[in-house]
Amino acid sequence: MDKDVIIAVVLAALILVSLFQTIQLVGVSNRIASGTGTASLSSGSGGETIEEMNERMHGSSSSSGSTGSSSSGSAMVGGC
Repeated sequence: MDKDVIIAVVLAALILVSLFQTIQLVGVSNRIASGTGTASLSSGSGGETIEEMNERMHGSSSSSGSTGSSSSGSAMVGGC
């Protein structure tokens, strides 16, 4: 095959893939906007607070009144 033909075929395939993904993104966007999709961007009363998320993810709640550096510093992993 000629080099130009190979480049044209690859370019056509990339364009088809990008069109397919554009159609998928439009569908996902419409589902999120209408609220019927599995993903929800609403911040209604059904969400969890940051403290609840920390308790669920880390097994301990964060307290803003704590000033002990040894207890909070030892729980840090990777500087987070």
